[in-house]
Order: sequence, then structure tokens, then C-alpha cells
Amino acid sequence: MKIRHVAFSAGLALLAAAPLAWGQTSMTPADQSFVESMQQMNQATKSMPMTGKTDQDFVMMMVPHHEAAVTMAQTELKYGKSPFLKRMARKIIKSQDHEIKQMRRWLAKHPGTH
Repeated sequence: MKIRHVAFSAGLALLAAAPLAWGQTSMTPADQSFVESMQQMNQATKSMPMTGKTDQDFVMMMVPHHEAAVTMAQTELKYGKSPFLKRMARKIIKSQDHEIKQMRRWLAKHPGTH
């Protein structure tokens, strides 16, 4: 399990540094929002102890993953220009919010598994 977290953390570090590595001297507000949402997801999942129960671990890891997707989609709506991507962002928000609620209901109904 530790190897997964190290690899994931390394990937996020590259994501956070990517705009600067690509020659930018600073990040846009949208870039900052994207990186912050990924860092929050990373912190939430990194600090989460694995239970060894696949269903439980799946749901516990997917909630922050979906929350990051919602935040990133909200950033697209705020800063993006493409009508196609804005439509996609709205669909992501709707579907991910729905799935987050489903997963939280599952957790509430299965207290013995976590």
C-alpha cells in the first residue's frame, strides 16, 4: 500500500510543478485551483488507513477522488472558455455529486465494514 501512496504523491508533485516546468513563471488562478484540488485529494487519501476490505477501501478512496473532480469541474465553469468543456463540467458535477451521495449512503448502511 505504501508504494501506491509514494507513486501517487510523486505524480502530484510533478503535476504541481508542471506549469513552472513548462516555462510559466506563475500559475493562473485556474491552475492554482486544479493543483489545490489534487493536493487536497492526495492529503485525504494519503492519510486514510487501508482496512484490507476492498469495498470499504474503494469507497473511502473514491469519495475524495470524486470531490476533486467536482472542484476541478467547478474551476472549468469559472475560468474555462469552451462551451463543450463547460457542458462536460456540468455533467461531471451532477454525476460525481450523485455518486458521492450514493457512496456516503453505502458507508452509513455498512458501519461494520469500516
